Amino acid sequence: EPCVNRIKKPPLWTRMPSALLPDNICILLMRIEEPLERLRIAMEGVQQLIEAPFKAHQAGKQAATTVTSVGTGLTVLALLLSWVLHGPGAILEEWFWSAVFICVGVFCFMSELRFTRRCVVALRATMECAKCLDARAKGSFGERCAFFT
Repeated sequence: EPCVNRIKKPPLWTRMPSALLPDNICILLMRIEEPLERLRIAMEGVQQLIEAPFKAHQAGKQAATTVTSVGTGLTVLALLLSWVLHGPGAILEEWFWSAVFICVGVFCFMSELRFTRRCVVALRATMECAKCLDARAKGSFGERCAFFT
């Protein structure tokens, strides 16, 4: 009677006939099949935990509230820890410079927006229109420039 250990079949997820695989690869695949299955089940559980806050039902809303509360708590804890370690002046200075750099970055990229370009064109047109109206109010070109009289 043949020994059960000598029967080598690769796992079904390989989708390959055992005749095409060398013996050592078949043995390796049979050894890692069970840990891979446990890993897959664990990853499904993690995925369900990650998806929970985005679900529309009551449990999803509760999970979203929990995630928000934990995130807020960790942020406050990090702020307090930084306050204790570096002092209040360092944190205020860091916030100030962060705000300045963010504003500068936003203003640098705002020039590329269609809305900003339209505002610049509208402002330029308004200024040129005001110049023309002022020039008309002063009189004709000949009256304004002594060169032509």
